[in-house]
Amino acid sequence: MNPNFKYTTGAGAEAEVKMTYGLLDALCVTCGDIDGALMVSVDNDLRTEVLNQIFADRDERGNIQTPANLFALDMSPEDVQRLLDWVQEHVADFFLKALEGAVATKNREGDRIKALQSISTGGET
Repeated sequence: MNPNFKYTTGAGAEAEVKMTYGLLDALCVTCGDIDGALMVSVDNDLRTEVLNQIFADRDERGNIQTPANLFALDMSPEDVQRLLDWVQEHVADFFLKALEGAVATKNREGDRIKALQSISTGGET
């Protein structure tokens, strides 16, 4: 998976979006889960928020200072769709790896987890 998304602005200049961990984290929070990640292109509110997460002006700590102006976004609709597909791929991959890790841990530590479930639910040990 390419960590950089390149596109050409309306003026013909090359531009790039880099998938940093901070951006990926913000996008994962925005999407919420794997189902949200798969809806990036078709859910209007989610799509708007994803584009805002990518193009908003941020301070040095990553906090949004000025929301993105999507009317001024200098990208073709085709490049926006490619960008959303790129986001979906990264976010879905993150959630899938996390779920695969959880399943592997459960398979590896199943007996320990079962032993603790009775304690955590207030049952007898």
